[in-house]
Amino acid sequence: MNGEGIDYALESGMLAVKCFVDDPATAPASYDRQVGERFDSFLRTGRRFSFIIGHPWLLRPGLRVAVGTQAAADITLAVMGNLIDSSTPGAAGKVMRLADNTLRIADPLLRRTRAKA
Repeated sequence: MNGEGIDYALESGMLAVKCFVDDPATAPASYDRQVGERFDSFLRTGRRFSFIIGHPWLLRPGLRVAVGTQAAADITLAVMGNLIDSSTPGAAGKVMRLADNTLRIADPLLRRTRAKA
């Protein structure tokens, strides 16, 4: 969600090498499947959060929640650092599941609206 992509590039590069070393004939299909398993849900949530960034009427209150307390700020930092996902146990994972479900429901509205410059 932080837009850097460095971590995904390194992980997917290492995965590509592993798939090729394991079996060159099935490497492309294996790579596609494993990339989907590892990254799809997190990237989907990231794309949804990117819509919020373009909507100040959602971003401002969202930031107040995201950094309003130390616990919320810690979870926000972990999310931004790609340290948690919706399968993470405890409060952080619950927050990710809630965010993903809420943003999934809000997708149609967010896609119909455009941020004002």
